[in-house]
Amino acid sequence: VVQAGVFDPGWEGTGNWSFNMAYAASKPGMTAFVSRFRDIRDLEDWIEAGVPIATSVAYDYLKGKPERSGNDGHLVVLVGFDEAGNPVFNDPGRNVVRMTYDRAAFDRAWASSGRAVYVVYPDSWPIPATSGPWPRNGR
Repeated sequence: VVQAGVFDPGWEGTGNWSFNMAYAASKPGMTAFVSRFRDIRDLEDWIEAGVPIATSVAYDYLKGKPERSGNDGHLVVLVGFDEAGNPVFNDPGRNVVRMTYDRAAFDRAWASSGRAVYVVYPDSWPIPATSGPWPRNGR
C-alpha cells in the first residue's frame, strides 16, 4: 500500500522524498512537512517533544571526511542526543542502524543541505512551544 502511494512515475521509483512526505500528510490525523531549521537547538526542541526528525546531510561530512565525493546526499533520522550532546541517529546507510556522530561533523553535514528536515507526527502530538520554522497547531 505504501509503495503504491509514494511511487513517482517520473523517477520510476519510491525514493522521491516530496512524494513520501505528501503521502504521510495525506493520512488522517497526521501532519507532515519539510522545512529548514535554524540550528541544532530546533532539533533538540523536537526531540525533547518526542518527535524523531529526518535530516538531510552530506554523508561524507557526517562521517568526518574533509571533502565531499560526488552525490553524497543522505537522510538520517535523529532520535536523540548522548550525554555529550552528540546526535544519535537511525542511519539506513550503515550495517549498524543506530549511530552516534560527532556534533560538529553533523552540523557541517546538515548545513550542506540548508538544514533541511522532514517532520511527521500525529496531529494530536504536542509540538515544541518555541517559535520556529514550522506550522503551528498541526497545520
